[in-house]
Amino acid sequence: MNSLLGTKSPNSSSQSTKKFLFKNSDIIFENDLIQIGIKGETVKSLMHIELYYGNKTNVNLTNFSSNIFLSGELESGKILLFLYSNRNFFLYIELRINMEPIKSTIDPRAQIKQIGKIDCIREFYDLPKMNITFL
Repeated sequence: MNSLLGTKSPNSSSQSTKKFLFKNSDIIFENDLIQIGIKGETVKSLMHIELYYGNKTNVNLTNFSSNIFLSGELESGKILLFLYSNRNFFLYIELRINMEPIKSTIDPRAQIKQIGKIDCIREFYDLPKMNITFL
């Protein structure tokens, strides 16, 4: 199983992240196996996001999964509880991330797209992390 964590230096990942702050699309990761691109459109505190995963190999990437998770201060357990129509809702105070599921196989030399929304509830400092796995 391949995992992309640790395959690039921290400086190159942070440079890609900083570059995306000034553009609405960019390649955020690339190696010999996969290319990951992002497109985003922000309206007030809501970002509509599209992630593109491109298979650069001549074989299928199987059991493909991507996971965006909160770390650092975002994971500190600061949770807001509120009542709405007699139902309890729990939110991370900083961010709410909602990504659609994706196919588990990427064909050779093909690309798949994942759509989602990120809602900024309040100012934050730590960035969400992404973990990609495949066989």
